[in-house]
Amino acid sequence: MLTLASTVELLACLHKADDRLQAMMKDLKKDYYAFIYEPLKLNHKIANHLLLRSDLDPDGRIRRLFWAKKTKAKRRLATGREVRLSNRLRGPFRASWIYTMARDWARREAYYGFEDRRRALVGRRQEVVRVLRALRLSFACAWGHRASEGDLAEAARILASRSSALSARDLRAITGMIVFCRELRTIETAIGHLVEEYRRTFLDRGEVSFEPELRTRPNGLLRLSWGHPETIHTQEGPRLFTQHIPGRPTDLFMRALGLRAPIRREVGAFLKRLLPLQGRYRALVAFLGRHRQRIHELVVRIDRVTASGAWPKALAASPAVPPVPPRAGGHIVPGDLRAAP
Repeated sequence: MLTLASTVELLACLHKADDRLQAMMKDLKKDYYAFIYEPLKLNHKIANHLLLRSDLDPDGRIRRLFWAKKTKAKRRLATGREVRLSNRLRGPFRASWIYTMARDWARREAYYGFEDRRRALVGRRQEVVRVLRALRLSFACAWGHRASEGDLAEAARILASRSSALSARDLRAITGMIVFCRELRTIETAIGHLVEEYRRTFLDRGEVSFEPELRTRPNGLLRLSWGHPETIHTQEGPRLFTQHIPGRPTDLFMRALGLRAPIRREVGAFLKRLLPLQGRYRALVAFLGRHRQRIHELVVRIDRVTASGAWPKALAASPAVPPVPPRAGGHIVPGDLRAAP
């Protein structure tokens, strides 16, 4: 049976993925500034004005990384410390930035490697934010309005117990998940009671040879199927085996078995009670399955980006860079230097 903990784990999984990306983006900034200040170890002057900056979201987490140009303007903070301001560089990364701002054309391949890392991490982080927002809104809007005071208290308790893995913004989504799981359990219980009622009504009388069967999938969800139960004698003893039939029993199927009209009508009346519950259950499972599949695919993409040893390969696989472009009248030839012949 699907549990509330496994549903809440979807939120925790997205937050864990975001934590991994946050750590990778911080490491990228450290690596970049260690790279540009490396000539100081050889007593060389630094004339690099190409900076890698970040802006934060309301939660204080890195929203994105971007390239900026150092300026002469300064601003004094509330702590009394002065910081150098910068201008954000718009558009795609250009080779002319390396030539005119970083003034480090000899190590241009490393800059392209940093840009590949930055673009990959920022893209995955935007996907995490998009999927997390969709998950929160889906449960909060579809199920949150049906929550009771007890559900709100239960959601607050879950949030407090998992404060390290969840955010305060998840409260409404957790409340919706509580209502969702209760609705799912109610339908599962109702289906189970109908299956038991069917067995008592038909199989005990020996009038019908087929019955519904409930099986639990590995993910905790139920699967309803129909078949003919048979007892097979093995070395371990008698075992019950079900010979499944495709779909559900139709009137044509029951006619082929030679069932009388009153029994067919009685089975049809039972199906009219069972099939709406089965359809509702499938709709809820599909609602949850879409989010599960989307989160699983996103985590796989993040694993590929943050895999151990991926960054050296990215640096080595960066596109070939042409030599220093020709000059015309002592000025840099306009255009993207990376694409220059």
